[in-house]
Amino acid sequence: MSQQKDIESRLQNWSRWCQVRTRPSDANSITGFICDRMRKAALGNVWSGHEVSDPVDEVDAVLLERTVVKLIPKQFLLLKMYYVTRLPADITCRRLRIRVRPSLHFDQAMTEAKAAIEKLLTLEA
Repeated sequence: MSQQKDIESRLQNWSRWCQVRTRPSDANSITGFICDRMRKAALGNVWSGHEVSDPVDEVDAVLLERTVVKLIPKQFLLLKMYYVTRLPADITCRRLRIRVRPSLHFDQAMTEAKAAIEKLLTLEA
């Protein structure tokens, strides 16, 4: 089943799995949840609602978690910052020393990282 999914949906699933797994214990209350969302919004991370509406494929997420660490460090950090930490592209680029303008550099780096993880996942299967 997981081989039939495209890499973008698999990365989104991994992101949801990481968010649930790393959610702080204060987010178990409604106040903690709201504070967590406000903190993320202040950083530019807007809640899309996917945490509630989309189920998590834990088996595929764990497979991706084990595979993503095999990437070269820059690709691993790019995927983690963008999908898990949900940093905006410009901040991710600055931290990884990817040219921010034109956005072509970010798009190319992301395409290469997705192709690399997809290749590793194919070899794992």
